[in-house]
Amino acid sequence: LVSLSHIDCVGYETDLDSMMREHVKYHHNTNTNTNACKSRSSQGQGQIQIQMDVHIMGGFNDDEGSSLEITQHLLRQLSKLATSYAASDNKNKNINLQMILQTCATSCMNDNGRNLPLGRGFGVCVSTGRVFRAHVASGHTCEGPALALRSCRIFCEEYNTLSVIHTAGDCGAVRIEPFQFEHHANLDALLSIPDAMLLQLVSTSPHAEHQAFCANFRRSLRYMQEHTWSQVFGSRCDVPLVYRRRRRCRSVGDALVGVSSAHYPSWELMP
Repeated sequence: LVSLSHIDCVGYETDLDSMMREHVKYHHNTNTNTNACKSRSSQGQGQIQIQMDVHIMGGFNDDEGSSLEITQHLLRQLSKLATSYAASDNKNKNINLQMILQTCATSCMNDNGRNLPLGRGFGVCVSTGRVFRAHVASGHTCEGPALALRSCRIFCEEYNTLSVIHTAGDCGAVRIEPFQFEHHANLDALLSIPDAMLLQLVSTSPHAEHQAFCANFRRSLRYMQEHTWSQVFGSRCDVPLVYRRRRRCRSVGDALVGVSSAHYPSWELMP
């Protein structure tokens, strides 16, 4: 089983705990060897032995030290979670969870010497568990469906938890849970200013953003101009959107290294 997440600030303790519980539940229910996943299970001495490989990448040697702060907080939370599952009062006494930090490329260890990140994201080959540095080209189908809509969540008042868009039980579907976004009065002004000014206004690290940052941000602003949350998620904001691929990609690896998107399927909204 593989979990991927973007942690951009200190916090998310509850979400990290939910992530770990998902792995424990998965291996407890299947009770089989899953050597092709980033968490693996086997049985021994009446216990289910789970090995979870942890890979962390992101940030750079920023002047404010926020990358280091986030890294330290994340490592502390993972340590607490590992300790809790190893404690004698662990409710899942038949579960033995071991976390192994395999990769930690953060802060100064992910800096190119010019206060810019070497790596911005991971990809995972789910058939082998191999982790590799990856970047998806802007507009590529591997970005997933409805990116402009998904990015509108940062303007939601409830933007304080991680959004789960895909789980092991979704059978390849991507699910966008309902949320409320509003048309702000300053949208027209933000859309009219040049990129350099927009970066200074909306980014916490303007000089380090990817080249597609402004284009993606403007897409979300235009989406909020043209749609209301009730049009998307229903008048009671209780209708999720579920997308599936029309057909499978040939290779996850190929899809992430710049092959033309014409070779890959688009997403379709399920009724």
